[in-house]
Amino acid sequence: MGEKAATNDVIIGLITTLGDENWGIQCVACEALGKMGEKAATNNVINGLMTALGNDIEHVRENACKALGKIGEKAPTNDVINGLVTVLWDKSMFVRESACQILGKMGEKAATDKVINGLLNARRRVTGYSNADEALEKILLSFSALTQLSSDTVSKLFEKYQQGYEHNRMEISF
Repeated sequence: MGEKAATNDVIIGLITTLGDENWGIQCVACEALGKMGEKAATNNVINGLMTALGNDIEHVRENACKALGKIGEKAPTNDVINGLVTVLWDKSMFVRESACQILGKMGEKAATDKVINGLLNARRRVTGYSNADEALEKILLSFSALTQLSSDTVSKLFEKYQQGYEHNRMEISF
């Protein structure tokens, strides 16, 4: 099911299916909405997927996260970005890593203090090079992204990278 299937009736049916008692069906609904891309970027769809981000089942949260990413990839809205930032604190590593990947794909469009601070937090919750590191790099590749951040956030960012650099240098020297 792709963008061509994104009729109003199909979208309404999938939004309803997000509330199904079977988590497998909820996952399929998330995937289908994600495949519809921008055409599914309605307030009702985004609200339904945001609600799914709070689901008890990890797989539903992960699929909702991925769907929000596909919907918001070309035109990320503040609601989509905020939903992804929220799951950077998720108890599931897979959900957090999905959010990191998606925010990284959004690049400069996701360069806000809230996103950077969320990604810095996500770095602390994993070992080694992570999707959080990759997302931070993609977001900060442009100088204009740095100019949009508060000086406090930029200071924290460089402090964390300096700590990571010192840690990696110590590991290499042994």
